[in-house]
Amino acid sequence: MYRVIFLLMSAGVLTACGPRHSALSEADLTAIAQLREEFVEGTLARDFDRVLAAHAEDAVWMLPNAPQLVGKAAIRASLEAGPPPTSFVMTPGRTEGGDVAYERGTYVYSAVVGADTVSESGKYLVILRRQTDNSWLIAVDIWNSDAPAPSM
Repeated sequence: MYRVIFLLMSAGVLTACGPRHSALSEADLTAIAQLREEFVEGTLARDFDRVLAAHAEDAVWMLPNAPQLVGKAAIRASLEAGPPPTSFVMTPGRTEGGDVAYERGTYVYSAVVGADTVSESGKYLVILRRQTDNSWLIAVDIWNSDAPAPSM
């Protein structure tokens, strides 16, 4: 009898820890995809107002090898100081959630640095918050390169 109870409890725990189904509708997924495209196109055009429109006022960027940036003013300063991009592609891998959603994926980014064009590929995780009008804004953006970390 104890074995049966243990097996039933184990099955319940495994089910609870298993994959969750997203509560995002097709409209949510479409809106998040459009937000991603606005972010990419704004970045390529160096249209910082357009990039920042995709972000919550208290948005956080967690850049590789740098302190986090908090708020639109800090994000704008980073964008303005950055090199001009020549290409930027974000490829989502998974998007799910409810009133808070996440999207993970990969990116390839190229920019002009001095006289050279440099490229980087890596992965990203974006956390989005649903707004009262059912639109979405980026709350947290984390990315890092697939390249080896610099030697210390």
